[in-house]
Amino acid sequence: MYMEIGSRGNGKTERLLKFAKKNDAIVICNNPFAMKEKAREYGIPDVECVSYYDTLYADKKYVVDELYFYLKNKNIIGFSYGVE
Repeated sequence: MYMEIGSRGNGKTERLLKFAKKNDAIVICNNPFAMKEKAREYGIPDVECVSYYDTLYADKKYVVDELYFYLKNKNIIGFSYGVE
């Protein structure tokens, strides 16, 4: 599984978008419209982006034990995580 972990402003999102494009993966994010615009600005065309809420029911609460294995079993092949 591809993991992009680091501090803010170090290029995690750009690298994640490039990875998604290369692997024909959909990007799950907070704001799909803003993410598609960011991808366009990075020169990464035609990346499909969907909202967090398109993947989970918004009226439910979730916790995940062993997040890595949960994501892996959902065919999520990569993610970014900002460390503050």
